[in-house]
Parts: sequence; structure tokens; C-alpha cells
Amino acid sequence: MRMLERRPSPSMVVALTGLAVAMTGTGVAGEAAQMSGLDRREKRQITKIATKVANKRITQRAPRLSVARAATADTANTANTANTATTAKSANSADTANSAATLTSQAWAVVDAAGALVRSGGGIVSASVLPGAGRYLVVVNRNVAGCAYQASIEGNDPGDTDNGEVSANPWDTDPNAVVVGTFGPSGTPVAEGFMLLITC
Repeated sequence: MRMLERRPSPSMVVALTGLAVAMTGTGVAGEAAQMSGLDRREKRQITKIATKVANKRITQRAPRLSVARAATADTANTANTANTATTAKSANSADTANSAATLTSQAWAVVDAAGALVRSGGGIVSASVLPGAGRYLVVVNRNVAGCAYQASIEGNDPGDTDNGEVSANPWDTDPNAVVVGTFGPSGTPVAEGFMLLITC
């Protein structure tokens, strides 16, 4: 018994030729017209071939593909919003963005007159007493040298009063630390409990 081979129709030959040319990067006018002369089975074949060819070309080019701009990205050089970004308008945390247009973080501590942390949050590592009356060191887990400091006398211990004054400044030898000074009503340095708020 002799098997008869079905040869592709002229329309299918034209469509395949147009597909081959299109895949090389040259547009072909009238592709819809070329497809219109095919029967349903031939259209399915053309679609299947086109899909395989397109997937192959995408796979070949994938290592060199890039996105110039993205509104949202897990990791990006530049993005409006990103989990990790070199530059971002907003970021999840300061640790995951080298620079961000909108990024606010706060650290706070309540320290007693003996230099012990009573309560803290936002990355406060430790508090301790420095040499000299009324001098304390508060250490944070990141660079806070360029941040804003707010401090107030906090009556944590019996006999503490809220009539004194307090100062807060970056420590010259460590950008992760803040030096706090507490003073009595007359301006004399004295040991006092205090509250410190750091806003970056």
C-alpha cells in the first residue's frame, strides 16, 4: 500500500516564509493576509512553529536582556519601589538601599541615671556611662551621624526631677554612637535618667 504525502499548500509556504523572515528581525507586511488563506490545521501548525521559534530566540537572548526602568522590583539599580536597590524613591529599610528619596527610620532609648537601658527600640545596641558627671554613650546598629536627636530628662529613678537639661550630639570617634549630657537646673553636669529619640 503506497502512502500519499500531503504537501503544504501555497498559502502555508508563504506563511512559513513570512514567519522565517520576521524572526530574523525584518517586518513583513500583510502577515494577516498570508494567514487568512490557511485552513485550521495549517494555522495550528504555523502557531506551534512560531511559538517554538520565539521561545528559542528568547532563551538565546535572555542572558543579555535587561529592563531599563521598573516601577516595582525585588532587586534593581533604579526603581520607584524596591526591596533592594542602589537608588530608590522608597525602600524597605536603610540596610537594603544605598540611597533613597523617602526613607525614615527612628531609634529610641530610655536610660536611667546609672547608664542602664530601661527600654529601647529601632536598633539601639547599648547604653553606658562615660567618664565625667552626667555623660552617657548610646550605641545604635547603624550610622546615625547625620540624623536628628531629641532628648529629655526622664524621671526613672527615685529623687529624679524633670527640671534639668539634656544635650545630645554625635560621637566623634564612632558614627554609630550618640553622646548624651545631663545637667541640673543650674546647668551643672549631674547624673540623670533621660529619653533619647534619633530620627534619620
